[in-house]
Amino acid sequence: ETSAESRTFNRYETIHCWNNAGVHDYIKYLKFGYGKATDHAVRDIRLKRLTREQGIELAEAMDPMEPDGLSQFLEWVGMSEEQFFANVNKFRDPRVWDRDDNGEWQRLDSVANHLNDEGVEEARLELKDPHEYVQTAMLEEDQDRNDPEEKYILLGRAYMDDVDFKAIEG
Repeated sequence: ETSAESRTFNRYETIHCWNNAGVHDYIKYLKFGYGKATDHAVRDIRLKRLTREQGIELAEAMDPMEPDGLSQFLEWVGMSEEQFFANVNKFRDPRVWDRDDNGEWQRLDSVANHLNDEGVEEARLELKDPHEYVQTAMLEEDQDRNDPEEKYILLGRAYMDDVDFKAIEG
């Protein structure tokens, strides 16, 4: 399961904190045009867990997602959404972003525009270890994932093998 809160398909590497994980990563996307889903996808492509096309599809779908906790973050810092975007927009990389005729921000390019470029097939990595990310229950049983005040696990779990901490079903 994915959500705007997680902003990636690999939720085992997410700091479980409403005011960091989603908003911090979203600002990265708004500034540089890529986010955590891209970071995770390129690594999993190198590890031969995802195809290039799967990685591009995941990153393109998830990187632009506005995080669920943005309004809560803005309330926490005392900022309106307009102020947030006005501040972030000043730092958008002009090599990546430009405004269209309506004043809307548009990425100038995307890897999705280069699916069949010359050299792609020669560089293709063979899928050897297809990997499905499965969201499992938090080990911290007293944590209510829906209660914003309880989303402060700064170091949650990372990938575990089949004998550690219920991270793999079975």
